[in-house]
Amino acid sequence: GLTLPVGSDFGLQVDVNAALGSSFSGSAAVHAFMRDPASYLIGGTLGVISTPGAMVVAAGPEAEIYFDRWTLEAWGGAAYAHPAAPTPDRIGPFVMGAVAYYPDDDLRLSLGLSYLDGYAAAHVGAEYQIEGLALPLSMVGDARLGQDGAVLATIGLRSYFGGAPKSLIRRHREDDPSDRGPALYGAAGGQTIHPAIVVPTATYEPAPPAKGRLARPRPAPPRFDGPAQGTPVAEDPDPAPSS
Repeated sequence: GLTLPVGSDFGLQVDVNAALGSSFSGSAAVHAFMRDPASYLIGGTLGVISTPGAMVVAAGPEAEIYFDRWTLEAWGGAAYAHPAAPTPDRIGPFVMGAVAYYPDDDLRLSLGLSYLDGYAAAHVGAEYQIEGLALPLSMVGDARLGQDGAVLATIGLRSYFGGAPKSLIRRHREDDPSDRGPALYGAAGGQTIHPAIVVPTATYEPAPPAKGRLARPRPAPPRFDGPAQGTPVAEDPDPAPSS
């Protein structure tokens, strides 16, 4: 990500992510914000995710409010979904919210809800910054449960570059805002980013007879009807003498 100051009160941040493999997936987000590290962050964000199944664009205001060791976070607005499958595009509301608590200056625990393209999910997350390292490093984990019972869990490491050494809670409130691209991807349900492809059912209709010709009925094969079961066969009462 890249963050630039705009005057003394505002900032502009651009985040880009990409995943390469058998197919390409990526996300990007642009923030325009102002922040008081002791009280709040307020601004607006435009986020985009692209997968082999769909592209989603979401835009709207975002805010963070700080109460001692508690943080309230929210981002909401309108989302546009463009599936790659032959299904119609959709526009609707979206919202993401979370409550975070720091039991220690270097430990964050969070609980949140999201709603995007008609799909609701709940998630829990944690981040712990490891002390005593020359390069600031933290362990990050997140688990999401969707309304359809789908579970998505991730765990990894996060590094912080530049700036003076500081606690995790200060990093979250003084440094760059959160990257909304991965959050947008996590909030999207499988039907959004991997929509089912509807295959039309083939039907058969017999071809009409050629113009000017009448279709002649096919003759039925000869049929032999033997004596019915249980019916006695009459014998000749006066058989001819043999020579």
